[in-house]
Amino acid sequence: MTVAPILPERSEWTVDDLGDLPKDLPYELINGRLIVPSPTALYQDLAATGDRA
Repeated sequence: MTVAPILPERSEWTVDDLGDLPKDLPYELINGRLIVPSPTALYQDLAATGDRA
């Protein structure tokens, strides 16, 4: 099971703040809000079995 990373607390994010994030983290920056999508069910199933797509 993958554990969600602990992210720095910020009320508003900028492009400069993205350097503080893990490099392998999928994320988007939209209007100052950091969006970190939840893994899909398929991704979770593949990660649990160790399969690589």
